[in-house]
Amino acid sequence: MSVDLTDVSNSKLAFYHRDYSKDTNKSESKIKRVCLAALPILSLYKPIGAFLSVSLGSLRAISSMQSSKVSFDKGKYLLTSKKLFVAALAIISVTNCFFKNGASLVITNLSDIFENLWICLNLLAHAQITEALTSFVSVINSSAYIAALICPSIEIILLALTLQIAHELIHSIKEFKKDHYIEGASKLLMASARSYQAMPFLNVAYQIHAEKISNFITKQRENMGRIFHKTSAVLASPFWWYSEKAVRIFSPIRIDKQDQCSTYVGEVAARAFYSLLAIPMLPISIALSLVEGSTRVLANLIQPNSFSYLKGAAEEITTLGKNLKVLTMNVCFVAGGFPRLFAGVAPWRERIDGVIDKILLEKPDVVCLQEVNDVNAAYALYDGLKNEYAHFYFNIGSKTFSQNSGHFIASKYSIGDMKFMPFSTGAGLQNMVNKGLFSFSLKCQNKTFSKIFAVHLSPSKDDLNPTKDEIKRRQLELERIKKEIAISADKDSESHKILLGDMNLRYKSKEWEKSIISSDTFYNSYTQDNENVDYSNATSATDDMISAYLKAKDSNWYKNPMILDYALLYRNKDQKVGNIKTDLFKAFDRDKDPYNALSDHNGLVMTVSLVDET
Repeated sequence: MSVDLTDVSNSKLAFYHRDYSKDTNKSESKIKRVCLAALPILSLYKPIGAFLSVSLGSLRAISSMQSSKVSFDKGKYLLTSKKLFVAALAIISVTNCFFKNGASLVITNLSDIFENLWICLNLLAHAQITEALTSFVSVINSSAYIAALICPSIEIILLALTLQIAHELIHSIKEFKKDHYIEGASKLLMASARSYQAMPFLNVAYQIHAEKISNFITKQRENMGRIFHKTSAVLASPFWWYSEKAVRIFSPIRIDKQDQCSTYVGEVAARAFYSLLAIPMLPISIALSLVEGSTRVLANLIQPNSFSYLKGAAEEITTLGKNLKVLTMNVCFVAGGFPRLFAGVAPWRERIDGVIDKILLEKPDVVCLQEVNDVNAAYALYDGLKNEYAHFYFNIGSKTFSQNSGHFIASKYSIGDMKFMPFSTGAGLQNMVNKGLFSFSLKCQNKTFSKIFAVHLSPSKDDLNPTKDEIKRRQLELERIKKEIAISADKDSESHKILLGDMNLRYKSKEWEKSIISSDTFYNSYTQDNENVDYSNATSATDDMISAYLKAKDSNWYKNPMILDYALLYRNKDQKVGNIKTDLFKAFDRDKDPYNALSDHNGLVMTVSLVDET
């Protein structure tokens, strides 16, 4: 930011003023007290300040010389040296000031530093700590004043004035405590005058550093919000842990399968134990939930954005590659035992290592995951991927009384223009999830080359037979998304736009045929090569996995292969892209036990060949 510093740089600090009460004995006369109290204020006017500095400085020099003569007579050599040194400094100050030499102010402040240090040491010797600290504040104040005179930058001048204000306020409080109201009011008025002088410097300093200040405040708010969200997740962990056990209690017994015992008797005993554990867990969960809710409220009030951000250990890519590889996948990393109930898969802690290993093996440039609703799962993903990715966004769309959107983003490229657009989630359990669209730009050398729109549309209770309300809800959500993409394309027609995510919209269904994603608006390279849906290209097995889980089936469980996930390119004639290919990122296998699946959704890896403009 460019700021005109002419007025500020040409202005000077008001003429230095001393506490003249140190040079003249106080009188009981109110008139004399008012005059003495008025001297510092009058000295703000430079001609008067110069006159006072010359006249009273001369008196100070004469007084010091006379005191030193008396000291010699009594043989107090240390005190004599101090008085002579003060007198010499006063003479130099008066001489320089008389000839209008700017060094006079530096000399006078050095004199004050010496005198106040002397006083401070004497007070410390007599254990008068409070008075010693006051003198030390005066030393710091004079030192800052010298720095402002020698190097008159905006920041140093502002610091000097700030210390002067603090100095005046401290002495004002001391005077009021002694019932010296005239002197206290004078110093309070001086503090006000210094505050008025500081305002233009403060304004210019803010203009110069506004961006840095704003970024600093935002960063601290992000850190505090993230801490509170993490605390909230930790506090909720006991409840979610027991929810897994509660689901296990009512699940079919499958001996020696993942979280179940190796014997029938052992499993029955374990379920009986967890049933009894519900009694002490209930009050504990309620108490922790109240605290957890409070921390989540604080987190959402403090955090500046609708997402949390963490910097990865890897350096971001600064040279655009030939291809951009983007992964989208619904991983069902929801808390507690809900993955069993709503996806037929194991809790996320049992699957996350496999997902991380598979991502690291695939090496996409950008990772876009859905249903990472548990903040603990987001941190676990971060820990597993941080050495390969530079930027992480999670806990997107966090709300106080519902779960976040579940979007999780990891990128090797710089990310900008982040925006979350929540959807109306409808009825039932979907009210507890803030589903929506998260859009962001991918940048290389500060230039946007791609815009990604990650989405999770509202689901159906039965993917094969969606209701009219469910279809209508998704249709409205898609129309809002199309509008957002069109606005982005109008602003930047060259960078390509990618729409991806779990859209809960079955490929080849009537709903799909009438939707915008089947129109010429979007290009789908995956279905271009896979006109028919079968076991080899399906992306979702949710309903079949739930059925297999409830019926304890580990074979012949996959009956209805569906494509519900998409990676689409928005058609725009100005965008510069080459070949596009989309491959399956396998997370389950129809020939294997669904208990061992990484998720109820396969992912998609979209590879876009970037055209070199040169």
